[in-house]
Amino acid sequence: MIGQMLSIISTSLLAVEKLSYISPLFFIGVLQAMVPQLFMSIYMNGVNQLFDVEIDKINKPHLPLASGQLSFRTGAIIVASCLTLVRYKFIL
Repeated sequence: MIGQMLSIISTSLLAVEKLSYISPLFFIGVLQAMVPQLFMSIYMNGVNQLFDVEIDKINKPHLPLASGQLSFRTGAIIVASCLTLVRYKFIL
């Protein structure tokens, strides 16, 4: 996830020809790219964890769903919320 955020920032900086181009509007644009990416990453990882709970109990028992720290229902709510937020962001 950190790598994805850094790639958004570095890609945004490619368009900067002068230091004066970096303004509050520039940072707003970067955030507008980072926020949906964050929600999409949470959604994709969440879907993976929801469908692979039994596999993760063996291979990655430290994950929240596999360890029982998070219920399936709560995980599904988080995943659905992130999908809704991503879709809402792209519609605007």
